[in-house]
Amino acid sequence: MGSRRLGVVNPIHKVTDGHEAIRYPNGDALYGDRCVHPFPAVIFLDLKLPMVSGAEVLEWLNGVALKGDSHIFIYSEIKNVSDVREVYSLGADSFLSKPVNEVDLMNLIYHFPKHWDMPESQMKI
Repeated sequence: MGSRRLGVVNPIHKVTDGHEAIRYPNGDALYGDRCVHPFPAVIFLDLKLPMVSGAEVLEWLNGVALKGDSHIFIYSEIKNVSDVREVYSLGADSFLSKPVNEVDLMNLIYHFPKHWDMPESQMKI
C-alpha cells in the first residue's frame, strides 16, 4: 500500500541508505537538479538505515537547518519513550511504528494536510 493509492500525487523518491538520505536534501551529485529531484516536502525516515543511521540523518538535517518547511516522519520500530523523545528533539514531526497501515497514513495526511498534493475530491476524509 502506498501513498499513490491514498490519492497523494507528490513525486516520490526513494533512497537506499543514510548517505543517500543526506545527499538528496543537500543537492549533492545527481540530486543537484531540483527540477528532477525537488526538495522533499515530506520525508519518511527509517531509523535503521544502512551506512548512516536515520537518527544521524535526522540530526544532520537539524544541524544544518535544511529541514525548512518539510515534515519529517519517522517510520521505524520505536520501543520506548526515550526513543520517541529523541526523535522529537532531533526535529521529527511525528512517527509511525512498523508495520504501517492505510489508516496510519490517512491520519498523517489529515493532521499534516499542507504538504500533500491531492486531487480536491480526495481532500475530504
